[in-house]
Amino acid sequence: MGISDTYMGEIERAETNATHHVLEKIADVFEIPVGDLLQYTDILNKIKNPEILVEIIEILSSRSLEVQNDAKKMIEILLNGLDREAKLK
Repeated sequence: MGISDTYMGEIERAETNATHHVLEKIADVFEIPVGDLLQYTDILNKIKNPEILVEIIEILSSRSLEVQNDAKKMIEILLNGLDREAKLK
């Protein structure tokens, strides 16, 4: 994309903001509109450890869509169970 790995890492970890030009490059690589990159900014800013999310994405990226959907369902089931446990305490 013409940007350094260091700069990209800073963007991924929300340590710096990407310029519009860089966002366009990233969107081009993923073949999505720039707006799609910005859609989840508020949610991503709430993540305390974005490296974990990146690791999960890396794990799932080589898997089939069916496996990705199954993993999402398992995460939802796990988190719903943890929420119920927390309410009981």
